[in-house]
Amino acid sequence: MLLQWQYNNRADNVFFIIATSERALYANIILKKGVI
Repeated sequence: MLLQWQYNNRADNVFFIIATSERALYANIILKKGVI
């Protein structure tokens, strides 16, 4: 689990973000190229 500022820092370097149906704030998945 990431804090909001950690999520924002990682989101700066991603190719895409998949929004989930989670109702929690910042409940998204970050996928990076080469990492599964």
